[in-house]
Amino acid sequence: MKKIHRIVVAPLVAMLALSGCQNEEPFNKPKEGLPVNSVSFTMTSPDKEQIAITRASEQVESNVERMAILFYKGDEKPIIAYVDNMPAPSSTSGSNYKYTIELTEDQLTDGERKVTSGQWHMYAIANYDKGFFSANMNEIGNLNRTEFLDYCVMKGNNSQDITESAVLMSGKYCEDGQTHDTSDGAVTLTAGENTLTGVIHLRRIVAKITFDFSGSANFTPESYGIFNYSRSSTLMERRGWSSGNGQNLAAGYKGIDASDDYRFRSADGFAIPDNKIFEFYMPENVQLPTSSPAAWTYNDREKRNSTDHSTFTYAPTYATYVVVKGQYKDATYQGNVEYTIHLGDFSKAAASNGNFTTRRNFHYTYRVKVTGVNKIIAEARCEDESGNTYQHGAEGHIVKTNDQFNIRLDAHYENAIIKIAKGAAESYMVKVSTPYCDDETDGALVPADFDYTWIRFGKPATTTTFSAFNPANTVDVITLMNEIKSGDYSHCLESGNDLYIAAYVNEYFYDDKDINTFVNADDRTMTVNFGGVAVSTDGHSTYADLKNGFKISQRSIKTFYDLNSSSSNPYGFETIEETPEYPASTSFASLVPTGTNSNDGYSNIPSNLSGSSWATYVNASVNGYTSAGQTAPFAAGVTPDRKAIYQCMTRNRDNNGNGRIDADEIRWYLPAVNQCVKFWVGMNSVATEARINVAPNGGDNINYWTSTKGQSLWWADEGATFGEQQTDNNYNSTYGAPLKVRCVRSLKNYSGTTSPISSYDAATRVISIHNLDSKSTRDAGSQNGEYSAHYRNATADKVPTAFQVANGNCKGNVANVTVTGYTTDNGNLWNIVDGDSETSWKSANIQEPGRYITIELMFPVNIKSVYIYAYRCMRETLKVSSDGTSFVDVAECNGNDFSDFKQTITFNASHQGISAKYVRLEPHDKYLTGRNLTLYDIIITTTSGEEIRTNFTKDEVASGNWCQKYYSEESDKSDLGQWRIPNEKELSFMNNWMNHLEAYTAGRSKYYRKNDNLDMIYYKDPADGTSRLTTYYAADRLGPVMKLRCVRDTQGTTSKTYDSSFSNGGSGLGQ
Repeated sequence: MKKIHRIVVAPLVAMLALSGCQNEEPFNKPKEGLPVNSVSFTMTSPDKEQIAITRASEQVESNVERMAILFYKGDEKPIIAYVDNMPAPSSTSGSNYKYTIELTEDQLTDGERKVTSGQWHMYAIANYDKGFFSANMNEIGNLNRTEFLDYCVMKGNNSQDITESAVLMSGKYCEDGQTHDTSDGAVTLTAGENTLTGVIHLRRIVAKITFDFSGSANFTPESYGIFNYSRSSTLMERRGWSSGNGQNLAAGYKGIDASDDYRFRSADGFAIPDNKIFEFYMPENVQLPTSSPAAWTYNDREKRNSTDHSTFTYAPTYATYVVVKGQYKDATYQGNVEYTIHLGDFSKAAASNGNFTTRRNFHYTYRVKVTGVNKIIAEARCEDESGNTYQHGAEGHIVKTNDQFNIRLDAHYENAIIKIAKGAAESYMVKVSTPYCDDETDGALVPADFDYTWIRFGKPATTTTFSAFNPANTVDVITLMNEIKSGDYSHCLESGNDLYIAAYVNEYFYDDKDINTFVNADDRTMTVNFGGVAVSTDGHSTYADLKNGFKISQRSIKTFYDLNSSSSNPYGFETIEETPEYPASTSFASLVPTGTNSNDGYSNIPSNLSGSSWATYVNASVNGYTSAGQTAPFAAGVTPDRKAIYQCMTRNRDNNGNGRIDADEIRWYLPAVNQCVKFWVGMNSVATEARINVAPNGGDNINYWTSTKGQSLWWADEGATFGEQQTDNNYNSTYGAPLKVRCVRSLKNYSGTTSPISSYDAATRVISIHNLDSKSTRDAGSQNGEYSAHYRNATADKVPTAFQVANGNCKGNVANVTVTGYTTDNGNLWNIVDGDSETSWKSANIQEPGRYITIELMFPVNIKSVYIYAYRCMRETLKVSSDGTSFVDVAECNGNDFSDFKQTITFNASHQGISAKYVRLEPHDKYLTGRNLTLYDIIITTTSGEEIRTNFTKDEVASGNWCQKYYSEESDKSDLGQWRIPNEKELSFMNNWMNHLEAYTAGRSKYYRKNDNLDMIYYKDPADGTSRLTTYYAADRLGPVMKLRCVRDTQGTTSKTYDSSFSNGGSGLGQ
């Protein structure tokens, strides 16, 4: 027996409060250079330091998957002990995970160098191979201690979300009573066993940032931007934290040696969920103020320079800040507002409004409560800022409604009836804000670039109904106001002392402008005020008291496409559905579409529309907003066939007023099925309001029409699933019918086929994502190994910019199944280990010695039991081996002739937990001719409870690490650990491009089926000839029937084209 010398390290703990150094009793200096054959210690991943009282105990933030322990002696290079297979935590408490680790002599040896007794410095790096933030261990292995402590790491991607199952951490050894700030990592090892009473402080290298606006009842945050996002920091946390509750570091920022534009990135347009809470992760960013006021107040943090609105007076140039945009509305005021908030600890505990530092391993929670807009109004009125009259960092365009007309419309053609008082226009001001104009006029002098012709005004039919649009009968707002001012009411409907006017709003589209400048833009607005509009000195805030005026706002066209790409014809969509849904009692049998195109909804527009009368399909008199509200915009007696397609006709307009539907007047249309599901993939790129409003885990019947026959029902709550509309009323009442539409518009060629968002290289099995906005993707390389367990549409459900699909299915820990002496009569030999009792293998010849079945595992396991399900399993011996040569008999299969044998064979005490890589079933006696063997299942169960088989249950797919742990394609297994189970979006791309995916091929994303009260996963439907995905629940789908086709991040193709031969391979995401 080898004598084991141990070093026992007491549990690593996270310090929630930084305390002062306590002097330690000196050790007797040990003899140097004596052997240390093993190191055994316990360690814990840390709690996050809390800036606000909001705990997060997510497993992903505390999990340790692999570890590197660095031992430094003097100025030499380190000896690195790797722990590649971390044991399960021995205990967990909150976000503290405790592990017990033993390092072997081999791990403590680097060539001729070994960890021996004496003085060392001990450091730890956990999860160094993760994609979100990684550490290059080859580089680190060549650094001396001074270089190591100064070593900086850089994020190789722009992701702000952690989708992996662990995060990069680092730490060092601290003697009992020391803190991170007072310890230098020194440790003393003696010959023989060592019990260390100190701790290693593991600390996450990133901070977690949470913004919470849930307490703001009158404010709806829509989007946010992150500016000066830090991408680099030192690997090891530096010493010297002081003042302000330990939140300042006098040395300031430190990152890799590169330009600031590379080390810091900015991006905006991130949507905010309906719960008004958003989060992101960022590396440490230590920033010190450029200057300081006489006495810091919170208002000083966001104060900008009066001559340059883009710079701040006191905040550091590269301090991280967030800008949140949204809508404010209360009983008196409403408008677009935005708030700027610099990160840092300015809580009461820190007692410093001058702190702009974001420190690693801290969870910063910013609870923002918007209580009103009085300070924005004060700024617009240019009131004195002394006495904190108005607030720096709060800006907006506010109107006081006084119950006057103030409406926000969608991006397509819109109509609204407004009311003003006679005589009100004697003095007026028109304020217009669009992507190309932010100006005002009183009509005397109209600015040359005044963008005001996007609304035409005309006389309505009645006070509550419209006249059909005819451009010859309308005028612009300046002409209208001057007419009213002069007493000319020819474009108004008089009713007592009031004037009723129809506003015909054009679609938010500019034929002569770059779509990148007006798609996904802010609302364009027109405010007519009979008084004036107050504008702040910097021009970033306005205030108008409408009195008898009106304000019309229009949302822009939304899209998930990358408008800076070479996309030939992206498409956009409306934000909300303003027209009524179908009632639940509607009969849907005759409403299904007739178009057959899966990728292009414009092609599915019925040909009989062109040249027809507008009045046949759209009731213009009620197609818009009136004093009675939005009403059903369909002509009386309209045929019900394909009504959803006609519903999108209400988004268009008879632009020339001839009463006929001209081909170029159909701009908005019902999307094809793959256009719908592509919207699902890209939904993270649009504002929350424009998204499909789904519950976090699922469970809602949110169903939309598509224009594709046979696939007209989009199960939008599930995302990438669809089907044909059912005519069974009982089915519709249970699972819902397609009540909604979301109309779309092609952006470069209104009638042309829209651009693909993916391509597939069959030779490399790489699916590349093209033309999709980056907020709906994550950078390839930011994920290594399995996704964390998640529901559909969660952070881990994003699609990477490129991923490779495995060459075959993941078979868990089963490497091979072979027979010797037997020949196959029926069935696949792999059926023996798939866990599916419905499949089997049958021998063509009889059972006798010398004929056997061998299951080879990829990695040895400690076996607890073996389950055997067979027919005529008679006097077979169950054997195990660690090398495939020397087998040990452990049990017998003693079934009866002409009967099934179903039994779990639990190993006896002498064989319990035996380590084996091979399991063999071999007859030990010859029976009569004709007694051949049928095997349904052989399931090996390890002492840790894992069942070894090649099929999986839905729960195992949702939470297991099968691909990461077992799948490899390289002969040296260098790719082991890189692969993962695909999420539902990746699975949908796979299903579309790869015809040969097997039925039951599953993804990791879960979906809660409310009607079944059950979490399901996404998988390829075995019963559907159209090759679609489903989450359908059935009892026979709860067992081990799911198959895994692993994926991993890779580099995509540079081509922006796609292989059209695969375009109809499935019906998931199309192109």
